[in-house]
Amino acid sequence: MTLLTKEIEASPDAERLQRLMSSILLQNKVYGFFRAVFLWSLISGFVLTGIVLLEYQLHMESWLRAFCLISWLALSTFAFMVFFKPINRCSLTATQLALQMEGIDPRLKDSLASAIHFLEKNQSIQGASAELVVKAITDAFDKVMIADVFFKVHVRFVGLSFLLSGIFSLTMLLVFLGYMPFSGVALARVIFPYENIAWPTLTQIEMVAPKPKVGKNETLRIAARIKGKIPQQATVLLHCDGALHSKLIADIQTNEENVSELTGRVDVSAIGRDFSVQIFAGDASSDLYQITVLAPPVFLDINGNPSPTVTCLPPFYTGLPSPLNVSPGTLQLDVPLGSNLFFKGLSDRALKSARLEFQPENKDVLPGIVGSLFSAGEHWAALVLLSTAKTVVSETAIPLDRLNTGFEISFAPIASGIYSVVIEDESDLYAIRSFDLQVRTDPSPLVKMDSSLVNSGFLQLFPEAELLLKVSADDALYGLNTVGLEFKGAQNSVKASSSNFWSQPFLDKNGARNKPVNSLGLDHLVRLKDWKNSDGSSFKAGDRFSLRFVANDHDDVLPLKPKGGSDWLEIQIVDRNGIELLLEKAQEKARQELLKVRDIQRKATKDTNFALNEIKAKEEDIQKAMEAVQSAEQGQKNVSERLGEKEAGILGDLEKIKKLAEANKLKASASLNRLNELAKEIKKIEEGDLAQVEVQLSEASKRLESADAGKGLDKEKVAAALEKSLKKQQEVEKKLEGLLKNLEPWAGLTEMRADARETLLELEEMKRKVEDTQKQDPSASGKKADELTPMQKEKIENLSLQQNKVAQKAQNLLDKMNKSMQENKRQDESATKNIKEALDSPDVKDLKNNLRSAKEEIESNRLMEASKSQAKAAEGVQEILNKLEENPREMNQKLAKKLREVQKQLEEMKQEMQTLRKKRDEAQKIKNDEQKKDSLAKNNAEMEKLASKMEEMAKTLSRLKNENEGGNLEDSAKELRRAVQNPPQEPDGNPKPNSLDKAEEKLQREIQDVQQLVKETEENLQRERLEKIAESLKLLSDRQESLLKESDRFDLLLNEKGAWTRAQILSLTGFSRSQNGLAEETELVASRDLDGLPVFMKTIGMAGRSMRDAAKLAERNPRTQTKGPAMSEKVVPAQKEALKRLGQFQNALKEEISQLASAGKENEPEEKQEKKPDEAKQNQSGGGAQDRKPPSIAQLKLLRNLQADLYDRTEQLSTKFPDSKKMPEDARREMLQLQKDQREIGELLEILLEFNQRNAPQGVLQ
Repeated sequence: MTLLTKEIEASPDAERLQRLMSSILLQNKVYGFFRAVFLWSLISGFVLTGIVLLEYQLHMESWLRAFCLISWLALSTFAFMVFFKPINRCSLTATQLALQMEGIDPRLKDSLASAIHFLEKNQSIQGASAELVVKAITDAFDKVMIADVFFKVHVRFVGLSFLLSGIFSLTMLLVFLGYMPFSGVALARVIFPYENIAWPTLTQIEMVAPKPKVGKNETLRIAARIKGKIPQQATVLLHCDGALHSKLIADIQTNEENVSELTGRVDVSAIGRDFSVQIFAGDASSDLYQITVLAPPVFLDINGNPSPTVTCLPPFYTGLPSPLNVSPGTLQLDVPLGSNLFFKGLSDRALKSARLEFQPENKDVLPGIVGSLFSAGEHWAALVLLSTAKTVVSETAIPLDRLNTGFEISFAPIASGIYSVVIEDESDLYAIRSFDLQVRTDPSPLVKMDSSLVNSGFLQLFPEAELLLKVSADDALYGLNTVGLEFKGAQNSVKASSSNFWSQPFLDKNGARNKPVNSLGLDHLVRLKDWKNSDGSSFKAGDRFSLRFVANDHDDVLPLKPKGGSDWLEIQIVDRNGIELLLEKAQEKARQELLKVRDIQRKATKDTNFALNEIKAKEEDIQKAMEAVQSAEQGQKNVSERLGEKEAGILGDLEKIKKLAEANKLKASASLNRLNELAKEIKKIEEGDLAQVEVQLSEASKRLESADAGKGLDKEKVAAALEKSLKKQQEVEKKLEGLLKNLEPWAGLTEMRADARETLLELEEMKRKVEDTQKQDPSASGKKADELTPMQKEKIENLSLQQNKVAQKAQNLLDKMNKSMQENKRQDESATKNIKEALDSPDVKDLKNNLRSAKEEIESNRLMEASKSQAKAAEGVQEILNKLEENPREMNQKLAKKLREVQKQLEEMKQEMQTLRKKRDEAQKIKNDEQKKDSLAKNNAEMEKLASKMEEMAKTLSRLKNENEGGNLEDSAKELRRAVQNPPQEPDGNPKPNSLDKAEEKLQREIQDVQQLVKETEENLQRERLEKIAESLKLLSDRQESLLKESDRFDLLLNEKGAWTRAQILSLTGFSRSQNGLAEETELVASRDLDGLPVFMKTIGMAGRSMRDAAKLAERNPRTQTKGPAMSEKVVPAQKEALKRLGQFQNALKEEISQLASAGKENEPEEKQEKKPDEAKQNQSGGGAQDRKPPSIAQLKLLRNLQADLYDRTEQLSTKFPDSKKMPEDARREMLQLQKDQREIGELLEILLEFNQRNAPQGVLQ
C-alpha cells in the first residue's frame, strides 16, 4: 500500500497502524495453518487406528489390507485438501479485519475502518482536509493500542483441535506400547500388506540346542525356556524318517529364579536310529533339530574279568589283609577310609579322554566339615581338607596308554558316593561304568563323663579340692589309642588350651598292647593343687576354667581328625564363703521343696480320709471313693518323686551337695551337717512309712477297680487298707512338719548369711575389676572426665553402675538385719545378740560411707582410692558374716549344756514320779473312802501336771535331737495319763502296776538316751578339738622339716667352701630366730589347746624345748665361728629330737581321734536298744560311769614311749660317762634334765592312775 498524500507519509502513527494490522493478518494465517494440521492428523490417525484394530481382530487378507491402506491414503489426501484450501481462499483483508475489530470493541467503531480505508485508498473523504485524515489515523491507532482486541482476533477452534489431536495421539501411543509386539505387527502388516509378516505367539520357546550326535547308550537331554503365556505342559515330538515316532508330554516347572523351564530326557536306546526333535507349547513351536545316533565305546574284558578291574589296599592301622579280596565285576565296594583304589580298563577303540567322576552321597558333608573346622579355629585343618575335597569332588582325568585304548588310575576316596569311570571317543560318544563306593570312616571315640555333681551349670571347688570323675570311652571299630584330659581357661586361669594324654589303661602288665581295647571305663582323680595358672601361680578364688576327657583312636589317615570328647565341665574356684553360700541356698531350696511336698501330702491324706468315709457310708456307689483313692495314689507318687534320689528330688540334690563337700574336703560346716541330717530323715521317711502308704493305697485301688468291673467289693478289706494307709499318711505328714520345724529357726539366719556372702563375693569381684582396669590403663587413672577417651569413659560408667548395684545389695542386707532385730521372734537370744553385735561393729557402721566413697571415687576416676574403699567395705561385710556364722563347736557346746540341763530335769521328773507313785500307794491304803477319793484325785492332778511337763520336754528333746518323734519321754507321758484316766484294779483292790511301771521304764530309757547323747556330743567336741590341734601340728611339723633341710643346706655350703661367709652367718642368725619362733608357737599350742591332756602337753613341751635348744645351738659368732662347728653336730640332733616328739604326738593324736570315732560308731546302734537290768540299776540315780571316761589308751601309750625314750637317753649317757664325777658340764646339765623329765613322767603316771581309780568303772584299767 502506497501513500500518495504527503501528510499521511509524514505521520508516524499511520506507519505503525499499518504494521500492526499486517502482523494480525499474519497471525490469523499461522493459526489457520496449525488448525488444519491438527484436524488432518486427528482424522487421519483415527482412520489408521481403526484399520489396525480391524487387522488385529480379523487378521485380514493381503488384498484387503492393501485396499484399506489405499483408502486411508485417499482419505488423508482429501482431508488435506479440505483443511488447507480455506487458508488461502478465506484470508481476511485489512478492512475486513478492522470491521471485525470494531465489532469486538465498540470504542473502535467508525474510527479504525475509516483509518484503514484512508491508508488503503491514499485519499481523503470529500470535503475533508488532510489534517483531519491524519488526525483520524492517529486517533484510530491510539484507540487500538488501548483496546483489548489482539488476543480476541484469531482463527476459531485452533486450541480445541490441538487438545483433541494431542489427547488422541498420547492415547494411541500408550495403547500401542501396551500391546507390543502385537500392535507393532498389526501396523507393519497394514503398511506392508504383501510382506509375509507373521503374528507373534502368546507363548515363546527358547530351546537349548541338543547334541547333534549321541550314542545308543545315552539319554538325550532336552531343555527349553518358556516365556509369555505359560501352559502347564508341553509336547515333545520325535520323528524318524519323516514319520512321527513318539510323543512325550513334559511338565513345565518354575525354578527358584521364577523362570519357567522344560527339561526332559529321551532314551536313545529305545529309538536306535537317527531322529528329529521339536517342542510345542501353547501356540508356539521350537525349531526342528536333527539328531544322529552312533554306537558308543565299549569296555573290554581284561584276562576274562570285566573292566575296569578294582584293586583295594586298606590302610595299615586297620589290620586288614592287603590287598582286599574284591570279586571281579562287582559294582558295590565297602572300604575303610584311607584305602588306595586302583582302576584299570580297556576300550574297543581309540579314546579322546577318560575321567573319574564323583557324586557324593551327601553333597553338604564336605562343605559342612570345612565350615565346622573354620568356626572351631582349626584353620590349617580346614585348608588341607578344602584342597583335598576340591580334588576329589572335581573330575579327575585318567591317563591313557600309548594306543589310547587302555587306562589306569589310583586314588584314595575320602567320602562315600558314586564313583564313575567315563571314557569318550573322538565323536564325543562316551561309556560309563559306575561303582557304589561306601567309605567306612573310623568315627572319633565316644567319650562320656559323669557330671552329676554339676548343679547350676558349673562346679564350685576349693583350690585344693580333689574331684573323682568317672569317664567312659568307646570306639567300636578299631579300638582306642589314648585317653586324656583337656582343659581350657577363661581370663588366663589356665593355659588357653592344652591336653594331657596317657595310654597306660591299654597296656598289659608287660607294657605291651596285645589286643584292641574298644571300651574303657575308669575313675580319674583330679587334684586341683597340681594344676597352675598360665603364669605359674596357684588357683585362687574367682578363677574359672573348663575341662573334659578326650580320646584318640589309631586312625593315622586323618592327622587333623577331631578328638572324641565329653561335654565340658566348667569349674569355678571359690573360697569358704562360696561353698557356704551354695550350702545355704541348697538348705533354703530344700525347705521350699519340703513345703510343697507337705501340701501335696496333706491333699493325699485328705483324699484317703474322704475315700474311707465314702466306703463306710455307702454300699453301692464307689465311684467317688475310687476317684479319691486314685488321686491319693497319684499324690503319694508325687511325694515320692519329689523326695526321692532322682535328679529332680530333694535327696538327689542333697546327694550332690554331699559329694561336692567330699570333693572339697569340707569338714566342719553347720549347714552341711544340717543337710546331711535332713537327708537321713528323708531317707527314713521314704523307706519306712511312705513305702507302706503306697502299698496300701495300691491294694485299695486294685480292689475298687475290681469292684467297679462287677467282681464284687470286699468292703472290710478295702476299709482296712485305707485305714492303714491313712495312719501312715498322717505319720508322714507329721514327720514332714517336724523337718520343716527343725529348718524354720535357721531360715532367717540362712537368708541373711547367703545375702552377706553374695555381697562379699560381688565386692571382691568388683575390687578385682577396678584393679584390672587400673593395671590395663594406668595412664588414664586420675584424669578428668573431659580428658578421657570414649572407651575409657564407658569403662568408668560401667564400673560405677556395677558399684551402685553392689551398694544397693549391701543396703538391703542391712535393712534385713535391722528388721530382724525388730521382729526377733524367729531367732533365739544368741542369734539376736550376734546380729546386734554385727550392726554395732565399727566396720559395719562405716559400710555405707565406704561404699559411697568407692562409687564417688570411681566416678571421679580415682581407681586406686576406690579399691581401698572397696577393701574396707569388704571388711565390713566380712565382719557381718563372722558374727552371723554358725560355729559347730559352739553349737555343740550349747547342745551339750542344754542336754545336761534336760538330763537334770529328767532326773527330777523321775524323782517326782517315784514320789507320786508312793503317795498313790499310800492313798490306796486309806480306809476312809472320802479321804481316799480326795487323795487319789489330788494325786491324779499332780500326775496329769507331770505328764504335761513330760510332753513339753519331749518337744524340746525332739528339737535338740533333730527327731520328728517324741521318743520314750512322750510314750512315758501317755502311759502316765493312761494310769490316771483308767486305773485297772486287781481283785484285792490295788491298781495294776503295768502303766506306771511302763511310764517309769520309758522315762529311765529316755534318761539313758540323753546320757548317751551327752556323751556323744562331748566326744564330738573332743574329736573336733583334737582334729584342729592335729592340723596345727601338721603345719608345725612341715615347718620343722623345712628348717631341718635348711640345716643340711648350711652344712653343704660349709663342706663346699670350708667356711661360711658373713652373709651366710647372718642367714644363720635368721635361721635361729625362725627356729625359736617355731618353738614359741609349739609351746603356745600346748598351753592353749591341750588343757586336760597332760601327757600330750608334756610331749609338746619336750618338742618345744628341743626346738629352743636347736635355736640356741645354731647361733654363730661371725668372727670366730665361720668355720664351724657344723650344724650336724648338735643342731640337727636337737631338730630331729623335736621332730620325733612331734611325730609321737601326731601318732598318739591320730590314735586318740580314731578311738573317739570308733567309740561313737559302737554307741550308735545301741541308742535304740534296751539297757540290761544291771546297767539300768547302776544308772537309777542318773549318773554313774556312763558319762565319765577313763584315761585314753593313746595317752598311756605315749607315756610308755616317753619312759622308754628316757631310759634310752639315760643308758647312752651312762655308757658315755661311767664315772658321774668326771662328767663335763654339758653332760651334767643333760643329766639334770633327765632327772627332771623322770619326775614329770612319774607325776603324769600318778595323775592318770588317780583319775582311773576315781572315775573308771570296775574292771577297767585298775
